[in-house]
Amino acid sequence: MSEVMINSLLSELPLKNIQSITPFNKGWSNDHKFIVVTEAKKYLLRMTDINNKQAYLEHKDLLMQSREKNIPTHKLAAHGECLNDTYYFLLLNWIDGNDAGDVINNFTLSEQYNFGIKAGEILAEIHSFKPVSEDKESWKTRYNRKIDKKIKMYNDCELKYDNGHLLMDAISKYRHLIDNNRNVQHHGDFHIGNMLIDSNNKLHIIDFDRHDTGEAYEEFNRITW
Repeated sequence: MSEVMINSLLSELPLKNIQSITPFNKGWSNDHKFIVVTEAKKYLLRMTDINNKQAYLEHKDLLMQSREKNIPTHKLAAHGECLNDTYYFLLLNWIDGNDAGDVINNFTLSEQYNFGIKAGEILAEIHSFKPVSEDKESWKTRYNRKIDKKIKMYNDCELKYDNGHLLMDAISKYRHLIDNNRNVQHHGDFHIGNMLIDSNNKLHIIDFDRHDTGEAYEEFNRITW
């Protein structure tokens, strides 16, 4: 984002005495992120093209529900259109913590386990949220389509696992178990890369920007991260 746009933000953001706005390039999302520093506080600014406004409004709703349920995550300070209504922004209170993936090995195995328990408790709370969007298709339809796509990709690939047919047999045998499963609000990108640990060893869950709905256990498809 150009320096001209950053200078425009200095006057458009609903903050007093802004000292600096600097790019913050962590993460895999396509939105623009900045660290905003005022005389009093520090913030995370997220911005997206105005065409993605609805996704940001849903993100905002998830942050509001998080606050109601005391979920440790970013608190929403402000949101709205900016830069001649070409972008939509979320202004979030900064969480002063370390990426969990960077520091988790500094803790004992017992402490790591307790972080895992806490993460699961937080996720269960998120799954109790009122969904901020509804998919027109059932989870069964969406997930079966995903399974069929993955099977086709495997079959079309020249490389094969030894005894790979055993995996295909297991999928065929058990895929019916996804029928009639409960549809819940997903965090959408639940893994250690989206967790922070603060100086008090408190775990925070961040980045709801890939949120969707579906079967609860789908959240664990990112566990390899």
